[in-house]
Amino acid sequence: MLAERLGREVEAFVSEDYISLVSAMKEKRIDFAFFTAATFVAAETEAGAKVLMKKTWTTPFYRSVVLVKATSTYRSWNDLKGKRLAFVDRKSTSGFLYPLAAVQKSFSDPSEFLKAARFSGSHPASVELLKLDQADAIAVYATDGKTRTNAWTERSRESADRVRAIWTSPPIPGDPFCVRRDFYESWPRLVHDVMVSIIDLQEDPTEGSRFQKLAGAK
Repeated sequence: MLAERLGREVEAFVSEDYISLVSAMKEKRIDFAFFTAATFVAAETEAGAKVLMKKTWTTPFYRSVVLVKATSTYRSWNDLKGKRLAFVDRKSTSGFLYPLAAVQKSFSDPSEFLKAARFSGSHPASVELLKLDQADAIAVYATDGKTRTNAWTERSRESADRVRAIWTSPPIPGDPFCVRRDFYESWPRLVHDVMVSIIDLQEDPTEGSRFQKLAGAK
């Protein structure tokens, strides 16, 4: 879709996790990337990432949410001690860092929550773990204040009523769209065209929603 607007070949890159995404930019295997707010800090330092758009998607903020099955008896962080809690990965803002900060703030020994924890590698993978009862709770993203639109509703084909949020974070800044700084300095016109094309794609009445879904918009 982007190639058609730019009139040149575009290669998509999907990383296994956020650490791999930073490494790919550092090694110059990618020129542009969608980072989380927290991952950008590492990308700026380690890979020379430069922010092109602070607000990429339709809303400037999203949230971290801990979801359990609606039939679960778990109601709070206390109930999750020693339970199977699935995170995304160690650099995921909503999938680990915000929940971890909440645990560290509320409990003297956060390790109680990490003993049976696992890292799935992605939000869809965490959703699948909860869906298959291979996790008791998952830390994922939510895109609205009431957390009714979240990784579960967008990544599974099941109703939002099948899950319940037992914790919700404060608003988190949206994912920035970034470019490798040396690429920006060498090809400023092309970088501008890519940025404008992404804006146009999102606003396109026929392709906008599909583009955001393919790009993993939160």
